[in-house]
Amino acid sequence: MQLEKLRTTPNLLSPQIEIQEMSPTMDLILITGLDNLAMFYNIIRLLHEEGFEVMYSSFSLHGNSMMQIFHETKVIGNTTMVYRRVKELLNGSSSSDDIIETLLQSWDNEMQSEMLGLINLM
Repeated sequence: MQLEKLRTTPNLLSPQIEIQEMSPTMDLILITGLDNLAMFYNIIRLLHEEGFEVMYSSFSLHGNSMMQIFHETKVIGNTTMVYRRVKELLNGSSSSDDIIETLLQSWDNEMQSEMLGLINLM
């Protein structure tokens, strides 16, 4: 019974991030608990600080988790620096090291997210 309660407690979910670089754009997918809505705005601010123009962003709720998607056009941004800064931002709100980085080299790639099924990027 306690195990079931732990599984459904939103603030126990560890943030997960996936970065996909498809020259000249970058997509960032963040999955967090429901208690991390401010993270959505913090990441947009961080991306602007690093020289990325956020073309599209959205978030959706799924059970006790929230999926946030950011689609950026590179201006002068450094993907490695963004990854490092987002990781620091996430570690400030969680001690999780469940960070996944994926760099894709082609526009025609499909990525299967183990967390929420298939995501098509075009």
